[in-house]
Amino acid sequence: MVEIFTVSAVTVVLCLTLSVASFGLGTVFWSAISDSPRVGSVLCMFPVIIFVLLQFPIALPTSYGEPLALRFVTALFGAPVLRVVAGVLADVYHLTTRAYAMSV
Repeated sequence: MVEIFTVSAVTVVLCLTLSVASFGLGTVFWSAISDSPRVGSVLCMFPVIIFVLLQFPIALPTSYGEPLALRFVTALFGAPVLRVVAGVLADVYHLTTRAYAMSV
C-alpha cells in the first residue's frame, strides 16, 4: 500500500489509528442513543445514511488531509451499525445457521 500510493508508513498508520479511535468514540456516543426503545431504530438509521453518503467523497480524495478527516467521520458514523449487527443476526437466525449469516 505504501508503494502504490507513494505515502509513508506513518501516514498509513495514522489513517488506521484515526479510524480505530473513531470507532471507539462512535460506539460510546451512539450506544446510549441507540439503546432507547422509542428513538433507537430511527436514530440508528441516521448514522447509516451519513456513513453511506461519505463513502463517495472518500473514494476520490484531492488532498492529504481529506482521507484522514473522512475516515474519522465515517468510522464515527459507522460504529452503531457494527455494534448492533451481530445482535440482530443472533436474534434473527437459528443457532445452527447463525455462523453462515455472520460470515456473509
